[in-house]
Amino acid sequence: MFAQEFFLTTMLILSLIFMGLFILLGWYVTRKPNVTKCPYTDLPLRRASELPFETKKRVYYFLEKFHEYDNRPFKFNRAAFCRETGRLFPDVIDWKGKMTISWNFLQKRHEGTWVAWGSLTDELKEQIRNRHIDLEGFQTARCSKEPSPRFIESRYVYEKPGPLYVDVDDGILMGWMLVPETELEVLVIQHPIR
Repeated sequence: MFAQEFFLTTMLILSLIFMGLFILLGWYVTRKPNVTKCPYTDLPLRRASELPFETKKRVYYFLEKFHEYDNRPFKFNRAAFCRETGRLFPDVIDWKGKMTISWNFLQKRHEGTWVAWGSLTDELKEQIRNRHIDLEGFQTARCSKEPSPRFIESRYVYEKPGPLYVDVDDGILMGWMLVPETELEVLVIQHPIR
């Protein structure tokens, strides 16, 4: 009799533990993820997988025309975009579906000491221009005077295309370019030729 009561009590306790674990697992899987915000606007990012197929195709073909390793097409299911600026951020969604981004996205894209184009002297701008074929498609007219990309002035956040950054040591450019026939922008890297 005692063995039978012990067995039933044990089974009841184990059933309650498993039911609790099942409920906990269900809560963990279905809970809302933390909202990830755009570094520029501090507004929520959206998953690039939600973009229409035609838009994705235009982005893909735009990047394909560069024929460079640094500007290769990316997976939309791992990318996010800012609705307000149209800027696409590749490789910010991990295999679990968690979105993470911070101002180190520039370093992740290409290692370097990045400063805003607008913070350079006219002489330094000219030296960098002379090392490249052209700067067409990059924002060189209305640029932040703050050297650090994270301290961009609010009046430049929504400029189209977005900011241009320079690694002064190597002369490499990294800036936002508009994808034709879309409202989206991608971060393009351009190496000097001279």
